[in-house]
Amino acid sequence: MYEKKLYTFGHMDIVINGQSKLGNLSSKAIVLLCYLASNKGKVLSREKLASLFWDSDNMETARYNLRYNLWMLRKALRVKDREQEIIISQKESCCFHVSQNMYVDVLDFEDLAGSVHEKDDYAYISQLEQAKKVYRGEFLEGCYIKNCPELNDWIFYERERLQRKYFDVLYQLIYYYKKLSQYTKAIDILEEMLKLNPLQEELYLEAIEIFLAKGDRNAALNQYKKCCKVLREELNIGPTESIKKVYQQIQRYNGGLNLKEKDDARDIRYDKYEIRIFYVEEQNMKNSIAKVNEHKTLKKIKTDCLPLSSMKYYWISNLIEEILNQVDEEILSEVPSWCWRDLYRIQGKILMKTGDRTVGDYLSADAEKIRISAAFNALIRILSKEIDLLFCISNFHWMDNFSYDCIKHLLFKNQIQSLRFIITGDDRDPKLVELQKYFPFQSL
Repeated sequence: MYEKKLYTFGHMDIVINGQSKLGNLSSKAIVLLCYLASNKGKVLSREKLASLFWDSDNMETARYNLRYNLWMLRKALRVKDREQEIIISQKESCCFHVSQNMYVDVLDFEDLAGSVHEKDDYAYISQLEQAKKVYRGEFLEGCYIKNCPELNDWIFYERERLQRKYFDVLYQLIYYYKKLSQYTKAIDILEEMLKLNPLQEELYLEAIEIFLAKGDRNAALNQYKKCCKVLREELNIGPTESIKKVYQQIQRYNGGLNLKEKDDARDIRYDKYEIRIFYVEEQNMKNSIAKVNEHKTLKKIKTDCLPLSSMKYYWISNLIEEILNQVDEEILSEVPSWCWRDLYRIQGKILMKTGDRTVGDYLSADAEKIRISAAFNALIRILSKEIDLLFCISNFHWMDNFSYDCIKHLLFKNQIQSLRFIITGDDRDPKLVELQKYFPFQSL
């Protein structure tokens, strides 16, 4: 039984011998402990911590605040005299010590979710179910620290990374529940996922498949109707051809529908939702494209980044132009008009596609960025349902900042079914360093 427990998912809490210690600590002290725990075993510079949590313009005051909060944490976490400290402090650094009598939910979740399947299916399902139970809500839910932009960025990225890992756990549970014919449990998971992502068409398709496997044709039809209703109300679009095709099969269903008739590329398996980023040298780009295409033909969209970082939108604008040139008209027609209108703000050639010169309301700079980013995400999500995309990006380190932010938003949201990147660039550049941190590059 653990004497000390740190909960970072959902409502944050620090529990010592069954009693919450939240009232004894400031919000910064609690987040500081969460930050140290998330970096367990790493020796962290006091200067870095002080500048991350406090005003780096006044380092003396920032270091004092850090010392005081570390002291408060050690005091709150100490249960017995002479017990080993959880936070190991040195003059210029500190480190979170993994103690046998302290439980940290995020570390437990990472271990459970990251373990390789080396057991029988039932034991592995039990492990995944435990990981699901540990994830009680978003990481540091609702947490925002004033005047700490870098710290808030870290919270956001960790929150998104852990949510994606949580979704991976759910996809794996669905796969193994189906494998063992535990269809009711698989449906329960899908319903939970649809509450979080009601616009993700693949989840409805998966639910339809499971209901048909159970022999429940009416429930399968209801899922299709629900999908159509949500897409129409939220995006003003209809379902894609892949789900329409399954609907036609349901109508012909006589108790023995063979779902192999579906396009295998659209088979819903948890491992199909991984985004893959391949980092290569520029001279190897051509050979790398050939390797990626060995097993499946992808729609290659190639773009170059130029040293024009102050010219916002230019990379996305070039990408949209390539999409207009290369993607079939029938597929482009699936993209809703609101999406084209917002993207027309940065790519005039959309006029040739839609004939609509309407840009919409005048927006502030921030509002315009949000609208364009949302439209870009919607465009890629819709295209990825119909074709397997491969983005080849040369000199990634020169990408303009807004386009880079849109790429990050797209990756963290991960509401797409199939997307591959092959990128080149200076691997010392902060953009590539950050991208590698959250989305480890793969080799070819």
